[in-house]
Amino acid sequence: MPKYHKDLGFKTQDAQAARQLCERMRPWPYVFAKHALGELLQERDAVNIGRTIRDYKLNFADVFELVTDGGRIQKLGFRIPYTERDIVFMLSIEKMIITCWTNARSDGHATLDVRQYATI
Repeated sequence: MPKYHKDLGFKTQDAQAARQLCERMRPWPYVFAKHALGELLQERDAVNIGRTIRDYKLNFADVFELVTDGGRIQKLGFRIPYTERDIVFMLSIEKMIITCWTNARSDGHATLDVRQYATI
């Protein structure tokens, strides 16, 4: 499945589809995958991070990654501000949070491996 990163560019049709998907998927509930729960529990502020994700209204402006299959979006990666760190999570089109973690807000992706991403 090709994945695209915001810093490398999204296809116009994928960006448009992702915006629409964010609108359609906005209402809670989301389901945390077992892996995502395990990752969340590693965070010292796990309860508040979980609540922040729960209360977050999906916004395309926060999408940093999207994964497609057969030209259809399958997963969206979000990065949202939270204290001195950002919350990062991957959400499937089935409204499942696949994984989540926090990242230093100052992390500007200096280590981004562009070989892992498709380009437009």
